[in-house]
Amino acid sequence: MALLTSTFHQLIVFAHLFLFAFAVVEVLKKDIRLLLEKSFSIRDIQMTAGRLTGLLGALWVTGIALVYIKIGWDFQALTENPKLMAKFTVVAILTINGLALHFIAFPLMERPRDYSGMVCSVLGAISAVSWLFASFIGAARILAAELNYLDFLTVYLVVLCGAIGVAVLIVKDQLQEMLLPNQSRGAFMPAGLGVAPRQWSLGRPLSGRVVSSRAIRPRGGRRAAVATLARQSW
Repeated sequence: MALLTSTFHQLIVFAHLFLFAFAVVEVLKKDIRLLLEKSFSIRDIQMTAGRLTGLLGALWVTGIALVYIKIGWDFQALTENPKLMAKFTVVAILTINGLALHFIAFPLMERPRDYSGMVCSVLGAISAVSWLFASFIGAARILAAELNYLDFLTVYLVVLCGAIGVAVLIVKDQLQEMLLPNQSRGAFMPAGLGVAPRQWSLGRPLSGRVVSSRAIRPRGGRRAAVATLARQSW
């Protein structure tokens, strides 16, 4: 029975580490690609966010299972463990930030405003730092005995402030420039127009077009229909 319990515990630890590694790779890959290529696809970002949401949910499940195996439902024992408290705090911030990305940042990417670059870059910085710092806390076995809860949070806030500073001073303007084509070329569409999936780069759309969502068949046969679509496309 003890061997079975230990094996189950080890499998959960392995699954938790695997999920965290996969999530961190997803975050770093997307951020580095955005900075180097200076272009992005809204649909691609949303697909990545969907995968990260699933990974975060699985991490909550495996994390709570590990805490239960270690200390059960003893809340006092949890509060006396600064490493676990710090990790729960950072993951909670990560979860709230993920909701903000879904309900605030993504709509601002699809229909940009003057402050879209600021909001999206700051939320992106919080996401990247939180993922990395949560993994750091998980691996900080040596430092765990030397740091208390306030120490962990202080380091987290210092790193987070630095990342937000970089986002505001550098990434914000770059991201806003990538969003400008969306704003200047039909971000505020009248009813009846549909936007095909589009990839944006600095100063120009890489792909995609705007076509009427209403099936209108003009008089004059096929040639007239082709001419109408050509006038509606970019």
